[in-house]
Amino acid sequence: MNYRFNDDKYEGARDLAVYVDWKVNNNKLSYELVFNNPLQQNSNAIANQLLCTMKTLGLTDTNSIYNHNTIGYDNIVYEKKTLM
Repeated sequence: MNYRFNDDKYEGARDLAVYVDWKVNNNKLSYELVFNNPLQQNSNAIANQLLCTMKTLGLTDTNSIYNHNTIGYDNIVYEKKTLM
């Protein structure tokens, strides 16, 4: 699921073959990729889980996600790198 915070939208309600189980671990945003329940989770439920988890941690958007408040930061945040 590609949730776009700036637009507050994603692809829409659909079943997911693979999804991210967002959770709070040691007061940090963490995740687990779930491969063993194909098409059993709906993107609406996962979007709500992500938003609730972020709200619990006081994270308002992707600009508030940093290395110190996440587990696996490099896997969660994509930072565009410019080519020289």
